[in-house]
Amino acid sequence: MNLLVWDYYKNVLNDSVKASKFLSKMLPPGVTLDMTSKKAKTKIQIVKTLINSYALVDFDYFNFHWYEPVQALFWTDSSRPTTIDTNHISPDVLAEVGRYLRVNSPIAGRTIITNEAGQVTNSPYIPQEITCALQNFPIVSWYSGDGNFGDADRLYKSKALHNAQHVSPFYTLRSSGLAFKTNIAGIISDPYVYCVPLSR
Repeated sequence: MNLLVWDYYKNVLNDSVKASKFLSKMLPPGVTLDMTSKKAKTKIQIVKTLINSYALVDFDYFNFHWYEPVQALFWTDSSRPTTIDTNHISPDVLAEVGRYLRVNSPIAGRTIITNEAGQVTNSPYIPQEITCALQNFPIVSWYSGDGNFGDADRLYKSKALHNAQHVSPFYTLRSSGLAFKTNIAGIISDPYVYCVPLSR
């Protein structure tokens, strides 16, 4: 999704400044991604082919997966960064991806959902921020398994709202899970005012 938005800004709108700003929001500070490399061009071509093909299919929902903070997903060093805010979602990235899918993509006008949303840190702030950022999605499911599989060299992997590792105490809510539970209760109690402005 991030590559599609970058490509839209750069090659459809021909707005290099907007494309560069979006790249800086999704990447950790100081990290660069060579968008002219064969690897990047191949990935972009694959996702463009897929989304153009989806536009030809009569479907009810378009589903994508989303994890926050986005910048942490691009962190490949094994040591913890000091330049990434790991307590909050990466500002504006999800909003721009959602806007692209709804308004500017080949599938614009279709219903967008995510049956796998989650976080890659245990921050108690991220559940509310993602919930609020996804509030105009008709279906959102939170990923509940801990990311203790694949990508062994990656520092940031999916984190469940509960202790999903095989250690005691089993399946107890983490601080992020308690925050999620509180936020859902707030949504049920007053669905029109539950998203408070972020203080950053």
